[in-house]
Amino acid sequence: MSLGCEGPDAYLKDENGISVLETVRRANPKMIRFLLEWLRPDKWGKHRKVDVPHHCAVLVIRGADSDRPKNSSAASVKARKLKAAMRMIRETKA
Repeated sequence: MSLGCEGPDAYLKDENGISVLETVRRANPKMIRFLLEWLRPDKWGKHRKVDVPHHCAVLVIRGADSDRPKNSSAASVKARKLKAAMRMIRETKA
């Protein structure tokens, strides 16, 4: 229209003067989805679960030493490490 062509003269014609049909490409749904998610993530993006902070707390009061469990796993882990180290020392000497 800006070139001054109106009516049938505005259409594209080939060298024989026949109107050229306009081709419309098939849309790629994956590309459309990507563009929508990229340009408008609030509406079309993936709505991931949001970690909502809760306004509650737990107060832990430490009891007396007699309230502690008698069999602590930390001591047994240390004992196993010591036994493994002693075994390695014995094997290297032999």
